[in-house]
Amino acid sequence: MHFWTLTDLYLVGIALEIIGGAILAKGLFLSPREIAGMVELYPGPDLAEAAERIGNRVDAEFGLGYLLMGFTVQAVGYGVELAGVHSATGTCRLLAALALSAGITCIAWLAWYLLRGRRVEALAAGVKADLERRNEERGES
Repeated sequence: MHFWTLTDLYLVGIALEIIGGAILAKGLFLSPREIAGMVELYPGPDLAEAAERIGNRVDAEFGLGYLLMGFTVQAVGYGVELAGVHSATGTCRLLAALALSAGITCIAWLAWYLLRGRRVEALAAGVKADLERRNEERGES
């Protein structure tokens, strides 16, 4: 028995994809304090810039979450295969997998669509509170 097999590389690849996605998205995960600090760099708060950065952060949160869920499901599938569990194959299984994938994609998009606005509002409130706090510290109104 060999210690390493080709299927072991699937799990290693997934681990690298997860950390790569996390590092890639890290630049978009700005805190409300960081966004407020960036907005202050411009003469007069640039609310359009803040709104864009907040939207980018929310999209990154959803995107990274879906990446992590997808890779986790994939890793579990490979782990089950490595454990020796066999599954059926054929055209019916392919069609079922495609239907499941399409359904999950629609649910994920719908969740993003319905929840994005609430998350943007919550982050915008945090940015606004941080800007107000900074103005109070400077003695501005």
